[in-house]
Amino acid sequence: MDFHEDSVIKSYIGSSAGNLTLGTDFNNAAGTIRFQTVNNNRMIIDPSGQVGIGTASPSSILTISSIDPKIQLKNNSTDVGFMQLVNDDIKMGTNANN
Repeated sequence: MDFHEDSVIKSYIGSSAGNLTLGTDFNNAAGTIRFQTVNNNRMIIDPSGQVGIGTASPSSILTISSIDPKIQLKNNSTDVGFMQLVNDDIKMGTNANN
């Protein structure tokens, strides 16, 4: 399924060999893929391929922006480890139940 603007393909959703493809077309050099909930951007992929979570302007291949952002590592459904930014400190460790 192609999405047009002024008769030019700007983005598409497709399926081939069991794979789902979602993207912006080469005619849309400034196109960004946005994932939203409740009409708010939650994650974006900018035209250069940089991913932003909590930001619309990623500054590296992966940028996570939040107040005290935390990456939680799970083993099946159990929280076992984490990496967290608190103020200017980076904390890494295991969860209390590990």
